[in-house]
Amino acid sequence: MSKIKIVSNPYQKATMFLSWDVRRGQWIGIDPEKNTNSRLLSEELRIGFFPFKVKQIVDIINTEYASDSEKVEIVFEGTDDEYRELESICSDNVYQNQVLSSKSSLYLENARDILPDIIAVFKNLRPLVADSVSEVKIKRELEKFSDASNDTIPICVIGNYSSGKSTFINALIGYELLPSSDEPTTAKIYKISQSKQSDRASVEFKYGDKMIQLRFTADSYKFVSDLNENPLTEKLTQALEEIPEEVIPVKLSIVLDIINDYANKHKDNAVSDLIVIEAPFKEDGLWGTMWSNFVIFDTPGSNSASNAKHYQVLKRAMEDLSNGLPVFVSEYDTLDSTDNDKLYQEINNMDELDNRFTMIIVNKADSASLKKTGHTDDDRNRILSLAIPRKLYSGGVFFVSSVIGLGAKNDEVFISEHSAEIYDDQKIKYIDPKSKYYKQLYRYNIMPEQIRRKYNLYSEKHGNLLYANSGLCCIEQAIGTFAGVYSHYNKCQQSHLFLGKVIRITSDEILDAKSIREKHREHTHMQLEKEKSELIDWLNNRSSELEARFIQEYPMFMTEPFEQAKSTFTYDSLKEKEEDFRRAEEADKNIEGHKKEVSESWISLWDGISGNISDAVSDRSISSIRKIGTGIADGLKDIAEKRDDRKKAKSDVEKATSEGLISFIRESFTSHVNEAQKLLENNSRSLWEENAEGLKRVLSQIVTDSTALTTEKRRELADIIIEYQDLTFESKAAVIFDREKFRRRFFGDTTRLDIEKLARRYNSELNDQITLIYGTFKSSHERSFKEWMENLLATIEENIIDLNPHLHIQAEIIREETARIAELESRLAKLNDYKSQVKQMMDWKED
Repeated sequence: MSKIKIVSNPYQKATMFLSWDVRRGQWIGIDPEKNTNSRLLSEELRIGFFPFKVKQIVDIINTEYASDSEKVEIVFEGTDDEYRELESICSDNVYQNQVLSSKSSLYLENARDILPDIIAVFKNLRPLVADSVSEVKIKRELEKFSDASNDTIPICVIGNYSSGKSTFINALIGYELLPSSDEPTTAKIYKISQSKQSDRASVEFKYGDKMIQLRFTADSYKFVSDLNENPLTEKLTQALEEIPEEVIPVKLSIVLDIINDYANKHKDNAVSDLIVIEAPFKEDGLWGTMWSNFVIFDTPGSNSASNAKHYQVLKRAMEDLSNGLPVFVSEYDTLDSTDNDKLYQEINNMDELDNRFTMIIVNKADSASLKKTGHTDDDRNRILSLAIPRKLYSGGVFFVSSVIGLGAKNDEVFISEHSAEIYDDQKIKYIDPKSKYYKQLYRYNIMPEQIRRKYNLYSEKHGNLLYANSGLCCIEQAIGTFAGVYSHYNKCQQSHLFLGKVIRITSDEILDAKSIREKHREHTHMQLEKEKSELIDWLNNRSSELEARFIQEYPMFMTEPFEQAKSTFTYDSLKEKEEDFRRAEEADKNIEGHKKEVSESWISLWDGISGNISDAVSDRSISSIRKIGTGIADGLKDIAEKRDDRKKAKSDVEKATSEGLISFIRESFTSHVNEAQKLLENNSRSLWEENAEGLKRVLSQIVTDSTALTTEKRRELADIIIEYQDLTFESKAAVIFDREKFRRRFFGDTTRLDIEKLARRYNSELNDQITLIYGTFKSSHERSFKEWMENLLATIEENIIDLNPHLHIQAEIIREETARIAELESRLAKLNDYKSQVKQMMDWKED
């Protein structure tokens, strides 16, 4: 059997393939040198998002490695989410006799599972970042950090004018917010976010160099900023005064229509290119189920004259965000448009957009020439070969009627008569399955088969036919999947990259501070008597030697407590504990009593049969014979009921036994980790405290033996060293380990437990956590000692040179720089710890 391994790392946006070499007994990479013609080497498979490429990958593996007599075994290394996509393909009837899928023992955590932990890390380190690095140097990175630690997801709607972008966005939002028509309408870029309250909204833009802020409540409006009279605000005020009773959606629509019309008619660029809107969204569809905060960007037509300028504005508007979802809106007849080459390039070059997920929306699909029977394979291949899909296809091609989708959400209340007319004309075709022209637009979507099946099934079962058949339901499901599953990978990786940049900047600041200190130290030593200068050098050198020795000897001194901390379970001990729980549960649920009842029912049955047979022999009547049959039936029914009761009781016993054992395991784990933390912390503290006292004794002796100082000065300095403040530690080393998360993910089905696997996994997880705790204390206490030692040496140096007033000032500077460097290095070490923790969350683990 041929074996192929797929290694998918969505954090790194990379997929690689290996084949099993039977002769060598190892995996060998599939590469251009050995596998020149393999289609697995194509760039789209290596960097594309695995769930979108999995069917294509399986087809290629099946074609290149299958034989008539044996299946191909596909071994997968990656996340559980991605493995499920592979499994759903391989379990299809088409592949059941051709491929076999299995998981490797190596795996990655799903991003949606670890992102909350990464966000928790970022909340802890935010003050540390602010203290460590000048905000000027890292302003952009801090903004990226803010995005990485929140749920904001930009949806960037792009396309040619008249493709219906604004109507499509209105359908997403649930009412006619943006002006729309068949003519080019959008003159500006709109940034639309969901209002936190359904009766609040706002519009912000610049007129000239003045910010205009317009806020709405359910029954009023006001200009928040100083109102500078200008033609546009006069128009807005007049229009709003004329419609005091209208609801917020109508007011917003009128305001945006006026702004847009003004911008189209006046080419003086008085109105800013970016209009920022906060508006309530209809909580139907996507907004009623998704927790994410979406920001929707509506852009002018890509083939408008000011396209280049608008995309610069868009890029600036999105620069504080990341992981944007590109949504390209087109009509069916313009999918082969050739005037979008620059647009394709813009999308691919915007770091803020994740072009692995670009959604192509075929709008106004109800007016397209679509076959009633759906797309054939040839149709799909033809569509994918057209200009727009050929260059942008990744997340799928979605067919939709935005007007019908909008009507499904807005209770059929339209502001635009044109849209209302289209809706009334088309509505019946989407709600009457008996209609000759019944439409289910989602059935025309082009995307990976296993994903298409899932979305189609959801749409088929949806209670709102208008919403589902318009195609909007499927599109919102895809956006929701991106937000809930896929987008987290990019956020996790962005977090890691952000930390790397902060660490580099902090390292540079440390180097600069050290350079300043060394210049002051060199200047001071040049003016200091030779013997005193040599004494300071000797103290520094001896301290460095001792510090290096302490660090080297630390693991040896900590071996015993480290091993003592690793309290583990054996199979036998867990099995014995399981039996204890089982015996207790059997007694509680009276299993013996249930057994006895079944036994007694059998005895009763046979007694009854014997009695009835005796009666029948005596009477020789038909009623006596019938009584035998009735007695047997009743007896067997009673036995069956008693057996069912016993079976249920035994099932309850097994379930309660498993739950009791799991509860015991969880409590034991928490207890072991807490005990290990105390044990390691206490031993590590004691060791470094002893090292600090040893260092003070050595330095005191060096000063006492020195001839560079007077007797009185030697005695004074020796006393300062011996009495120098005790070594102190951070209040508690931060160990990033969510025990509640351990409880959730570590144990699955609690009705059947594999004790051997349970013991292995427990011991493995415990060992990992003890190692993490050990490493945390090791680095934390080492940092504390180093900072204490540096401050002690600075104090000694200051006392050696304090006889010279000028040099005393220099000594103060050196002392301040030393303290600053020690603090920066401490922060840098913590940043590195946090980075390691984030990396560890995204790193490979073994089951």
